[in-house]
Amino acid sequence: MSDRTLRTVRLALIGCGAIGQEVLKYLDEHPEEATVVAVLDRDLEKVRKIVEKLRNQRPTIVRNLNELLAEKPSIVLEAASPEAVRVYVPTILARGIDVVILSVSALVDFELITRLRKICERSGARLLVPSGAIGGIDIVRAHAKAGLQEIVLETRKKPEALGLSVSLVQVVYEGNILDAIKRYPRNLNVYMTVLLATGLQYEKIRCRVIADPSAEGNIHRIYVRSRIGEAIVEVKNVTSEINPRTSLMAAYSAIDTILQQRDLLKIL
Repeated sequence: MSDRTLRTVRLALIGCGAIGQEVLKYLDEHPEEATVVAVLDRDLEKVRKIVEKLRNQRPTIVRNLNELLAEKPSIVLEAASPEAVRVYVPTILARGIDVVILSVSALVDFELITRLRKICERSGARLLVPSGAIGGIDIVRAHAKAGLQEIVLETRKKPEALGLSVSLVQVVYEGNILDAIKRYPRNLNVYMTVLLATGLQYEKIRCRVIADPSAEGNIHRIYVRSRIGEAIVEVKNVTSEINPRTSLMAAYSAIDTILQQRDLLKIL
């Protein structure tokens, strides 16, 4: 492949939990795809132990955002928390640096969305939202453009992944998508991703959250209907051994989003 088809990727990570560690592992095994230049996490000792095990990547362990920016990343992955989106992302975007965010539930604050869009307009940076642990986002966008009639989102997880201890299958929530996101901000980033894909048509989206002791991984099901037809997408995700609340697909969706930025040919 000609070098002209690829752009250099200098990645900085904010957050070194289950997703951050999976991203580091992948890029350490494929160092030719991107260079990890910095890692920012509150637990410095944990990050040191993780970085010491890397064979091909040599990221700088940074203590704050200024130190991260000093490493001159071309793109930053936020994999920490909704608070990290609010605190760090505006400054990074203002520097003209693209940001991939995984704590998408932070964008339930519509004023924050407006603020980030204005920053991107001024700086030329992009705020990138991977499909994460869900599938069919391209289908949702198409139906939204055609005239969305209805979306039903169903999430099925083990009780402990929802902070519960029950022995029988239970519907723990059914109702408005905005309320679902606020109740389960760390579990239901996928819901905010779907909401963004519809252009914030929240009044047409219903949610159902099910605690199921027999669930194998995290299961998300989307039913979407518009004048161009209807579709059902179901995704069964293997969860991280580090954090059972995290689907491994979210990490690889982030990796794909990051690496697409170097490719001139993109499949969207």
